[in-house]
Amino acid sequence: MYAITYATRNLLRNKGRNILLSIILTAMITLSGIAWIVYHGSSQLTQVYKQQFGSKVILNAALNAPKLSPSQLMAFGTSEYLLKQDLTAKVPIIQENLKAVGEEESTSLENIPKGYLISFSDQELNDSFKNKSKKLVQGRMFENSKEIIVSQKFAELNHLKLNDTIYLKGKKTDSPASTAFTVVGIYTPLALGQYSGDVPLLDPQNHIYTSFQTILQSELFHQYGDLSAVFYLKDPKMIAVFQEEMRTKGLPESYEATTDDRNYEEAVQPLRTTNKISLLFTAGILSLGSIITLLLSLFFMRERKYEIGLLRAMGMKKLKVAISLMTENVWICCISLSIGLAFAQVGGHWIGQIFLQNQQRFIEKMQLSVDLSQITFHMDITGMVLLIGTISCLCFLSGLVAIWKIMRYEPRQILSQQN
Repeated sequence: MYAITYATRNLLRNKGRNILLSIILTAMITLSGIAWIVYHGSSQLTQVYKQQFGSKVILNAALNAPKLSPSQLMAFGTSEYLLKQDLTAKVPIIQENLKAVGEEESTSLENIPKGYLISFSDQELNDSFKNKSKKLVQGRMFENSKEIIVSQKFAELNHLKLNDTIYLKGKKTDSPASTAFTVVGIYTPLALGQYSGDVPLLDPQNHIYTSFQTILQSELFHQYGDLSAVFYLKDPKMIAVFQEEMRTKGLPESYEATTDDRNYEEAVQPLRTTNKISLLFTAGILSLGSIITLLLSLFFMRERKYEIGLLRAMGMKKLKVAISLMTENVWICCISLSIGLAFAQVGGHWIGQIFLQNQQRFIEKMQLSVDLSQITFHMDITGMVLLIGTISCLCFLSGLVAIWKIMRYEPRQILSQQN
């Protein structure tokens, strides 16, 4: 107990050298921690890009290739090799007794489609509201059968309000009776801007959204609808076996399945370089810091040779002296780790935000659709364990080496050298 109390007092008594050693350790922890945070964040980005591009299957059709039916696309999506599939259902529709955005009175034709009824199997629509490309200004998202959301301009043009019923029918004059839908939400397409063309069918403000089950169960879809699919593999290496499986399910030879390698490599190559630099920087800082810490520990211990000799001459056993000196190292290590990890967290988060901004600019430049909201730059458990373990071992070994060199001498020999 006395050894521990003595070590605690020595922390304040030898402030100069302890502060210097703490600063070096804190700087080493901070820099290596930031480097690890950058490595961890860029690794997350690599996985996101791998899932988005490396695993995204593109079906390339040859000239005059037959169109794939909805049932075929759905059958392809049941593969065990897939992580997920995104289906988009679209039906060109005529809004009965309603005017389309951009429709001129003089060119109004009753039996020409002037909009689309659209639905997604995945969260693409919800994601577009999260990333602010669309904004729900009134009501709610559809939840039940035959509920829809319409654009704000379309609603204003036709004096629609929440819970109103509108009737939609197919694109041909002999289409079946109109289907009734209930307006439960009104949105505005913020990021899409104003459509500058003169074809109402293509104007995003004439797009009406509903649930995937609603559109699949509607007669409109079965007669006039179109289904497109995007597949995502669990691993890009599965592309060959997935294509072979699709062949057995009816994929014509005129279709070729490929992954989005070009965008994937272009996105991932800078991240691979960042990962290598981060790991090399971490290893370099820890190696250099270890050497400096060891040399300083030896130097400071030589300065305290007379103090150690005096304690030994007063009757303190070698083990107690060693425990006292090692306790000082433990205190310095704990203080440095606490401050260093806090600085690393702040610095890593700041650098991470700059990193993400650069990635966002790259994504916008390439006109890609990638969600970066889940990427976080922080010290993960693995990094924290590795860093704490490395620094603790370093402090222990440097202290042990320095103590061993001093403990070789007897008290009389140490005191005689001082005189």
